[in-house]
Amino acid sequence: MTALRERMIRIFYPNRCVICDRALPPGPVVCEDCTPKLLTYPKGRKAVCPICGFKEKDCTCGKWRYYDRSVFPVYFEGDMRRSVHAFKFNGRLDKAKPLAALIIDVLHQRDMLPGIDCITYVPMGKNRLRKRGYNQAQQLAHAIGKETGLPVDDLLYKCQDTPSQHDQNAIRRQGNLLGVYEPYPDKLDAINGKRILLTDDIITTGATLNEAAKTLLIFGAKTVYVCAAAGRRRQIQNPKASS
Repeated sequence: MTALRERMIRIFYPNRCVICDRALPPGPVVCEDCTPKLLTYPKGRKAVCPICGFKEKDCTCGKWRYYDRSVFPVYFEGDMRRSVHAFKFNGRLDKAKPLAALIIDVLHQRDMLPGIDCITYVPMGKNRLRKRGYNQAQQLAHAIGKETGLPVDDLLYKCQDTPSQHDQNAIRRQGNLLGVYEPYPDKLDAINGKRILLTDDIITTGATLNEAAKTLLIFGAKTVYVCAAAGRRRQIQNPKASS
């Protein structure tokens, strides 16, 4: 890219905070106001669960977890919720690179990148992919791969379309996804014995990533780590409200 072209792009498409969309000078991906929203994973402290990546009070771990560890940089709320929705539903593919930068930062904090053989992503059903035109998880995977130098591979496909996960409760999320992912037949060698980083846009209960990770393990993956752009806090129901 020529210097003139880069300047023109910056004029018409200025750098923006990936969380609140505020215009920024070239370089940073998060503004000063949004920086405190970023999660950090300090070594030797238990403020964040080492497995699911949530703060201890929001921990989503359970006996059914198939992946080794998960990580995300920001909670899925407020401006970040709007940002991820714009990326996911409104074609804001310009957000893939800065979101990937945030993910890479926390991956480094957790020392999860060394030893990774390849990056893959949670696939979408054919109908939803055709309607949306892109898979946001795939966009994130390629952005992470480009920055880290790790190869990105299409390992899984969704063999049946299922109802959208975002409006399902935790139990239905798990049942909604049983057996829906399969590896491409020509990718078995790329899975067997490999350490794989699995990417998605949002971690809620972990059901989607868990089912995809289980499929990879069934077909011989050695280790599966997962990452996402944001994590949704679990909703604790008020007993008085439900009575």
